[in-house]
Amino acid sequence: MPDDKVGAPPRSRATVEFAEYAKARVSAIKAKIVATGSITTEDQANLLALTRLQSLEPDAPRAHRWIPIVLFLITMSGCVILFFSHIPRASVDFEGEVSQVSFTNGAEYALQLPSSLNSLALDGAETIDLTELEPLPEGCRSQSFEAISLNAQGTTSDRGSIGIADVVVPAKSQVTVSHAPTPHSYQFTIQPPRQAEATMKATVSVVGSVQVRASGCKLQFSSVAPSQIHVDFRKGERTDLSVKEFEASRTEDLEIPISNIQLFEVQPNPPPTESNESGEPRSLRLSTVQSGTLFFDSVPDVSRKLRVEELLDFRDLKGSVRVIAATKDFLRLRFTGWVTDVRSGEDGEDRTMMPTVFEWLTSKHGLVTLGAAGLYIFGLVVGLAKWWGVRI
Repeated sequence: MPDDKVGAPPRSRATVEFAEYAKARVSAIKAKIVATGSITTEDQANLLALTRLQSLEPDAPRAHRWIPIVLFLITMSGCVILFFSHIPRASVDFEGEVSQVSFTNGAEYALQLPSSLNSLALDGAETIDLTELEPLPEGCRSQSFEAISLNAQGTTSDRGSIGIADVVVPAKSQVTVSHAPTPHSYQFTIQPPRQAEATMKATVSVVGSVQVRASGCKLQFSSVAPSQIHVDFRKGERTDLSVKEFEASRTEDLEIPISNIQLFEVQPNPPPTESNESGEPRSLRLSTVQSGTLFFDSVPDVSRKLRVEELLDFRDLKGSVRVIAATKDFLRLRFTGWVTDVRSGEDGEDRTMMPTVFEWLTSKHGLVTLGAAGLYIFGLVVGLAKWWGVRI
């Protein structure tokens, strides 16, 4: 049986048998002519007919040498997509410690603080009503105070207590929570939208021994029965609440809807550096992350351990703040939500932290991915083997 051309598809069995017969018959006629030294008319006719039939046998089709190249390029493109492209949307869960966090609340919500505070300071009020703290000194009867501070007094056994409730933050307000220099202290800065229809209010409750200070007013209040201070804040203007918790206090199980979040503070005009020697106005983002882990719930096996002051940018975040609690030095923060991208690093040098398509496939559809890969490799090997003329 003659060998097929390397790389050419194998000929049919009938074609191979005819070629072998014709070759053998031609060889026999030639041997006879050599042996007898003459050629008969019949041999001449047979030899001519066989030669013409051999010339009519179709040539084996040429191998398409570009097929392996195309298959290789397709395979490489698939690998690039799997290993280097990232999923377009993911569910994230951040848990860690920060010095400051800013977010825009997606809907109206009631501010939740511990029921018992060591101290509280309010700024940005339009009116503050102290009438329930009778008897009042003359300087405390006015209700036009803009700010007030309260401090619990006494020892652990008879210490006073301060609480605040009924603070409803309007939708689309910009809220910043930052840790204060003293342990277990932090500050809320709330900037409602200018077009906010409702006026923010607060009800402050005091019991026990509490020191009250306002502009031109100093009061030492003491009562076993709770009394209330009613506060109306200026409509659409910034409000500051400074809080100091008792060491054992915690603020957990929150459900604050947010439409974005920032774990950095902006320094508007930093000193000129070598990269900005012209001194043109610019801003510098300083990360407030101290420690933490970013979990991708969409890909259960993928998480990112965060470095100190790692600059993060959450794109198109929609989610909820679950925990904001003051520790000795920082704020303990947890939030969850959906993002289209999470970037790490400075602008121009940032990189995505989103899981790759391969990570998503192996995490969500591990067995299916393994089976598909096995079938693909098997099909590729069989195809190449047939292309090289190997019978399977």
